[in-house]
Amino acid sequence: MPTSSDSPESTAAVTVYRRWAAATYAAERSPAKNHSKDLRTLAVDPALGGFQGLLTQLQIAGIANRGTSPTPRTRVLRTELAAKPYPRVTVIDCPTVSPSWVAYDVKTGKPVKVTPNPVKPPYAITAEVIKFKGNWVVYRTTADRKHTCSP
Repeated sequence: MPTSSDSPESTAAVTVYRRWAAATYAAERSPAKNHSKDLRTLAVDPALGGFQGLLTQLQIAGIANRGTSPTPRTRVLRTELAAKPYPRVTVIDCPTVSPSWVAYDVKTGKPVKVTPNPVKPPYAITAEVIKFKGNWVVYRTTADRKHTCSP
């Protein structure tokens, strides 16, 4: 979470990332619903297109998530307000893990068997947030599923 010593710009970028995380978790609860309006205010491609592709895969497979979604635990890695072509803030997130956040079959309501990753969560998510047309938006996200992160 931003502290009082963070710049207003980096605080705004982290706020947008946290709103994006909440919106993506909400969308995973109902992937068949059209979430484009909400998501487009928070992200641009490639982050937007990548997540919309995931929602399409979930919808085709008849899978959604339920339970308590992960809670972001963020910090700013780098602030580059003079970056070209867009000012950029890089955020790292080590979200909490909730055992109740599970994938399930929408038709049966039963949990879906998921092949476990040999590395235990939480996984660090690195997000590039850029100032595009006057607004902070998530530009790119990368999850490191090879290492467990700590806040």
